[in-house]
Amino acid sequence: MDTDLTTATRRALRAAPTSLRALAREAGVWHATLNRISRGELGASATVARAIAAALRRWGKQCLAAAERLDTALHQHRRTTGDR
Repeated sequence: MDTDLTTATRRALRAAPTSLRALAREAGVWHATLNRISRGELGASATVARAIAAALRRWGKQCLAAAERLDTALHQHRRTTGDR
């Protein structure tokens, strides 16, 4: 077991902006696997860590795109209404 990889994976699981179940679904891994890693009962494999990183990256891109769309709408709203 690579303890550095497991520690980094556990930190990523704790910092994720969603439930372990949703993250497992997005990453394509079993919820029980993520649950056991987060509780320290199982070490993280490179395959699982890569899948989690990819899922978090996808969500990050989607969230950034949504925030940019809102910023654009707010800018247009300010220009048309003068509301700040």
